[in-house]
Amino acid sequence: MNDVAVISGASKGIGRITAFELAKKGINLALLARSYQVCKQIANKIEKETKVQVLPILTDLTLKESVKNAVKIVIDKFGKIDYLINLAGYPLDLKLWKKKVHEINEEEINQVMNVDFFGTFRLVKETLPIMMKQKKGVIINISSTPALSGDVEGTVYSLAKALNIILTKNIAIQYGEYNIRAYTIALGSIRTKSTYYILSKEERKRLALESSLKRWGEPVEIAKLISSLISESFSFVTGQTIVADGGVIMI
Repeated sequence: MNDVAVISGASKGIGRITAFELAKKGINLALLARSYQVCKQIANKIEKETKVQVLPILTDLTLKESVKNAVKIVIDKFGKIDYLINLAGYPLDLKLWKKKVHEINEEEINQVMNVDFFGTFRLVKETLPIMMKQKKGVIINISSTPALSGDVEGTVYSLAKALNIILTKNIAIQYGEYNIRAYTIALGSIRTKSTYYILSKEERKRLALESSLKRWGEPVEIAKLISSLISESFSFVTGQTIVADGGVIMI
């Protein structure tokens, strides 16, 4: 029976590319996003190109019942979840990104936190009992390099992303006995429509030059990293934060 991967934020960017990448490995997919019609189009395209089954599910990660319902739909369809890949994120708001600590209000923190951390937490909470019963599973959460190093910008986003790192570590420690592995990917500058194309040419160039590789990362490179992490190639690695930033932060 094919393995099953649940991907949040699957309607665009890294989520969309990851869906195609995992389909190549013969993994059945559940695509979670608020953009149901887009996920349905992606599902149809993948099913035409591969032999895997793809299930699009309308999901709002800010709503606990929506998350519960999505996981139930996956289990009703496939009977298991082998991989949970949490790629959904709060949209990049440049005005909010540039605010200093004293300029931020609690409402702004809560808005980002409700997607970037609690959205991840809700899916993890619903999926862990399933993986425990299976005695098998891999969970991938997303963070960012500013959550590791701090930055002059991006404080609100970094707060949420930093919590994802701790969540991953606790999953790894608490559920390793069930053969459940967990990883965080700390992203640097990745060329998605929601980031790269809303910046000026000067900002794009500056961010590219920050990395040792002197360029932006591509979504497909992150998709391939995810594909590798869920494989048996990393069977004795868990709880780690994998920095994917082209060589800006080296730890």
